[in-house]
Amino acid sequence: MLNGLRRKAAVVAGSKLAARAEFDRTVGWALGIRLWSVLSGPVTALLIASRFTETEQDFFYTISGLLGLDALCRLGLFEVLVALTSHASAEANRSTAEGRNARRRLAGLVRFAGKWSLLSGAAFAVGVGSFGAWSLSGTEGATPPSSGWSGPWWVAALCTAGSVAVTPALAALSGCGRIHAVTRTQTLAAIAGTVATWTVMLSSGSLWALAAACAGRLTIEITLLARSRGFLSGLAEGESGAFRWLRDVWPMQWRAAVQSSAAAAAAAGLTLVLFQHRDALGAGEAGRLGMSWSAALALQLGGSAWLGTRAPRLGAFAAAGDRADFDRLFARVFVVSWIVVAAGAAVGTAIVWGLNLWGVSLAERVLPPTAFAALVGGTVGLHLPLSFAAAARAWRAEAFVLQAVGLWGAVALATWTLGPRYGAEGVAWGYCGAVWLVGVPLFLHRWAGWRRRLDVKLSGEPAPSRRN
Repeated sequence: MLNGLRRKAAVVAGSKLAARAEFDRTVGWALGIRLWSVLSGPVTALLIASRFTETEQDFFYTISGLLGLDALCRLGLFEVLVALTSHASAEANRSTAEGRNARRRLAGLVRFAGKWSLLSGAAFAVGVGSFGAWSLSGTEGATPPSSGWSGPWWVAALCTAGSVAVTPALAALSGCGRIHAVTRTQTLAAIAGTVATWTVMLSSGSLWALAAACAGRLTIEITLLARSRGFLSGLAEGESGAFRWLRDVWPMQWRAAVQSSAAAAAAAGLTLVLFQHRDALGAGEAGRLGMSWSAALALQLGGSAWLGTRAPRLGAFAAAGDRADFDRLFARVFVVSWIVVAAGAAVGTAIVWGLNLWGVSLAERVLPPTAFAALVGGTVGLHLPLSFAAAARAWRAEAFVLQAVGLWGAVALATWTLGPRYGAEGVAWGYCGAVWLVGVPLFLHRWAGWRRRLDVKLSGEPAPSRRN
């Protein structure tokens, strides 16, 4: 009996700790993607090191970076739709005129998401597909002999275009309270993509591993969309006269689009610059940075697990004007997620240092320890701007457009300046410097001013002039 009471007490204590850390099943699934990245990353790296030449590794991570240009076609719509649909969904339950308008606005948002799906998917297939082919062309002397790059690139690009097309529907589901299903699907899609990658690598499929990964992810996403078709159709039914794209979506979307496009272009340039200068730098530079960047990206996504899964709740607090509960939730989420990112950066750096200390051959395929520390250190700093932007977005505000352009412009400038001369290590240090010396100060300054204006808006007082 005593042991049973102890177990019950332990369960209660664990539940309280999880609540304070804002941890639940949805966060668990979101962290599943990041945990899977941590567990599968070394396996993928070992397979690449053992089955890819340095040239193939260069192509692998350069193509991965080019696929990241999907943000140019998503145009920040996922985050915007989550914020807008969470507001409309929270207000739609009211039996007042505002509730009826919210239901019409929600129907309009869902219909808009369906139309945007086709447009964004086609834009990626044609625009990014053609740009990627042009960027990778003229390299026939370095083409991997086992597969070439053209076929894998186009299959991967078309499958990614499909994922771009389903993004608006997934955003609408998240904002309407089905974020658990969406997060679980994203985790399963990541696992399916990785398993497909390993299968092709073990079969000596070379770059076709990327195409298999994209196809695996798309298959899982389409499965969720098919199961949710009835729910989405129900939301889209009825009048949508309260919805106007230019009024309800575009003011947020263009700002989000500028930020996400700048980030995607700068991130793709990290490896693309080294790939374009491989004749002078030698084979392997783009691949070393790409493998290290994948670890840094996993840290970034790990921190966003808490923020992303709490977006509907933050949006609901903002819709109700509940500043106190909003601040409490955001503060807990930010602190916990930042600790996770910082701890992950420290552990990752220690692992790379150990690989070099013990002379493991994998160490030759990643950045040296100091450069790796700089790269992941930049990601630790990047978590602050990303968190501030997510908080403002919950209030239906894109308040950091100029700051984001300044941050990613500094990253791009550092990459194009240091990359051709100092290779992958120069890019890593340039990225870290741009984040901490440019991005963090810009966002901190803007955050303070935006918070003051929000206080004034909620108090109902006249807004101060911009001069003040």
